[in-house]
Order: sequence, then structure tokens, then C-alpha cells
Amino acid sequence: MKRIITLFMLIVTVIFGLMAFHYFQTPAFYYAFDEKITISPHENKIIIKYSVAKDQRYTATLIHSIEKDAELNWQDDKVLIIEARTGAAKEKIRERLLAETDVLSIQPVFKTSEGLELGLTDEFVFKFKPSVSEAQINTLNKQYDVTIVNQVKYIS
Repeated sequence: MKRIITLFMLIVTVIFGLMAFHYFQTPAFYYAFDEKITISPHENKIIIKYSVAKDQRYTATLIHSIEKDAELNWQDDKVLIIEARTGAAKEKIRERLLAETDVLSIQPVFKTSEGLELGLTDEFVFKFKPSVSEAQINTLNKQYDVTIVNQVKYIS
């Protein structure tokens, strides 16, 4: 009887192990125009979001003291994309920047199979369907504590 229970437990453990392995192997993706786009983290790039406008010279000096060949691409005065020479150098930069008090987030830059890149911060562009009223939009913004940075009316 003990052998049957042990065998049963072994089989259950193997099944759960395989299920967990499959779960963690599922690739990341997003939807664009009803198409599922698979993405993977870029080996050498990260995107940094600061809470305040940064002195770009100070930041460049700091990062180049860790990785002299790192490329810095400022998106605006608070968002920086860093491309390191290697994945290990990227991790060293990431670890050092985590100690900075004005860093809001450090995220990987993702790439598609076509080579397009996608960087995610705490800001996003959103368009509601025409049937959504202004009152519904305001309710959602209040419910999720959304701060509107820029609002543009698109003509379809």
C-alpha cells in the first residue's frame, strides 16, 4: 500500500512540475489591432523612469563609471534607455541605479521577432471607443488614480 501511495505522489509531483515548467515558459505578449505580438526582453537594454528631471551629465558620468561603453538615449528629461555592451554590464548598471532615490522604475526593453523595441514605464497612451462617455472616462481615471499627462483629440 505504501508503494502505491509513494508512486501516486511521485506521479502527481511530476505532473505539477511539468505544469509549472510550461507556465514559466509561456512567452510575454501584447495585443495591437487584434493581433497577438510576442515579445522578449532585450539582452542589453533597460528603460529607467525618474521621479524628477535629471541632470543628464551627472547621470552619464554615473553610468559610464560602471560601463564606459554604455549608450544613453534620453526619451525626455525623466526617461532614459540604456544599452550596455553585455547583459552582465546591464545588470551592474541596474543594481547601481536601484540605489538612487529618484528612480521610479527600471524595466527591460522588450523586442518583437521583427526587431521592433518596446519600453514600458508608468505612462501609457490610451484611446477609448466612441461609445464611452466623458463621465465614464472620468470615473475610471478617478477609480485608478490616473494622472493625465497629455490629452489629444484624434480625428478618425
